[in-house]
Amino acid sequence: MKQEILKEWIDALRSGDYQQGEGQLCAYDEDEDEFFCCLGVLCEIAARHGVPVNKTISHNDGNPVVLYDDKKDFLPEVVRVWAGLDHENPSISYDHDNEELGLEQMDRVLSEMNDEGASFLNIADLLEEEWLVK
Repeated sequence: MKQEILKEWIDALRSGDYQQGEGQLCAYDEDEDEFFCCLGVLCEIAARHGVPVNKTISHNDGNPVVLYDDKKDFLPEVVRVWAGLDHENPSISYDHDNEELGLEQMDRVLSEMNDEGASFLNIADLLEEEWLVK
């Protein structure tokens, strides 16, 4: 992953500016509050940088769902390429136990970590620890 983009993503996840959600990149609740998956935060950063990702709102089943280039769950191609990632749902490998999350040594896709209880702060820490070149 491109290091400058990674640093900005880590900072955004730690900022408190994004409410964490699960199951999709971005969604609204009944009060029209916006919630993001960690990958949705990266889509928002890409859009701020002028990456031509088309953000639309779909009204399926009554609750609005945000689509980025018609993607609801994983990174659209334009964001993936811009960020320098090799997969629409990237995995993170770590070689130590993470007692706080109850995770042992393994590869985990970021969307699953997000949806299974890892906070944005936890994800940011793992990204920094495992992907950031020091």
